[in-house]
Amino acid sequence: MSVDEKIGSVPYDIGPLPIGELPRLTPEEVLARISQQDVLVEFFSTPRDLESVLFKVGLVTDHSLVDDSTSNDPTFRGYVVEGGHSNCVSSGPDRPPTSEPTPNQIGCHVLVVVNGDTGEIRSESEIGE
Repeated sequence: MSVDEKIGSVPYDIGPLPIGELPRLTPEEVLARISQQDVLVEFFSTPRDLESVLFKVGLVTDHSLVDDSTSNDPTFRGYVVEGGHSNCVSSGPDRPPTSEPTPNQIGCHVLVVVNGDTGEIRSESEIGE
């Protein structure tokens, strides 16, 4: 029996990989890709940001395309990457992070769901600290 774990507040679960089925991309390759993305580069601007990243690898299921059952949910080998640091707006609509704090900003890190075979970023969200 496999145990799936919900990933933050996004419609994804991560569970164990089938034996012998590792993602094509390594954690280092995934981190290199996400740390260069325009929206995410701010979270990975210092060596400490890169050193503090946590990886979970597993079979990721996307429940955002559910029809009433879970049989049609897209599933892929992937990574959940959590870490980095930036200043994020504490409320209101999504706004890009900035390097200088303002009164309505808080420290935050990012949670990213990545397809481990293609490198596609499937979801990203900011988490206040």
